[in-house]
Amino acid sequence: MTFAIKGRLNLTPPSGGGSGGGTDWDTYTPDWTAGASAVTIGDGVIEGFYRLQTNPNGTYTVDVAVWVYIGSTTSIPGGDWQFSMPTATLVIGVSSSVGSALMNLGGNIYAGVVTIGDVGGWGFEYFTVYAPVLGTQRVAPLANGQPETWSSGSILQFAIRYHAAHE
Repeated sequence: MTFAIKGRLNLTPPSGGGSGGGTDWDTYTPDWTAGASAVTIGDGVIEGFYRLQTNPNGTYTVDVAVWVYIGSTTSIPGGDWQFSMPTATLVIGVSSSVGSALMNLGGNIYAGVVTIGDVGGWGFEYFTVYAPVLGTQRVAPLANGQPETWSSGSILQFAIRYHAAHE
């Protein structure tokens, strides 16, 4: 299955087991914030795919893939970026939930990691993507200017698998 997004990207979700152990991936539009403010996507694209696999103990394995394309009218306020999760679940085993990220900023390619973050100290509610801080040996959350300036045509892709239970 391929999704054409606003004529810009043709996205094909990964293949393999989907909701309840099938092969279908569901789509969702992640909420994207920078600091405490919402990002205005404008003519850019943000699209998410996820699947739930039911485990024998009643919990779920959740696979998520997100693609972001920065358009010429995308407006990103200051602050660290956060992306909403696709389902209302309580995450379990957070320390082992680390995914991968790939960024293309004007032809400069960066690899990063994605983790699950906590809002309010009680539930895990969003994804944070980390990228290299140029000139150092550390990483920091994505932000406008991290790892470099995000401009029209920049692309972010990330994927993560985590275990969850209904709240």
